Amino acid sequence: MSKIHASKVFILDNRRVTLAAGIKHKTPVVVLGLELPDHPALRDISIDYTMLSLDRAVAFVDQATDETARRGMQDCEAKFAEVLTRLATAFDGSNHPNIPSRSNLFKDHE
Repeated sequence: MSKIHASKVFILDNRRVTLAAGIKHKTPVVVLGLELPDHPALRDISIDYTMLSLDRAVAFVDQATDETARRGMQDCEAKFAEVLTRLATAFDGSNHPNIPSRSNLFKDHE
C-alpha cells in the first residue's frame, strides 16, 4: 500500500508538476507527476525516484524549488519522449474518446 507523507505543486510553463514523498511498495520514494495538457492520449505521467529513507524523501520535497521541479520535469520528458511521441502519433487524428480529467472522473456517478 502507498502513502504520501509530503507533497508540493508547482506550475511551470502552464503545466502542473507535483512532487510527493512517501512509501510505495515498502520503499521510500519521491514521485514526480507531470501534467500533459496537450497530449491526445495521456493527462499525466509520473516517475519514481527511490530514496534512502522516508525522512530524506520528505526533506527533498519540503526543500524543493521551482528549479528542482523544472529539472525533474525535464528528466521525465527526456525519459518518456519516445513513448509520448509514439502515443501522440497513434492517437493523432483518431476518433478516440476524450479522457476525463481526474477531478471529473466520478461526477457522473455521484
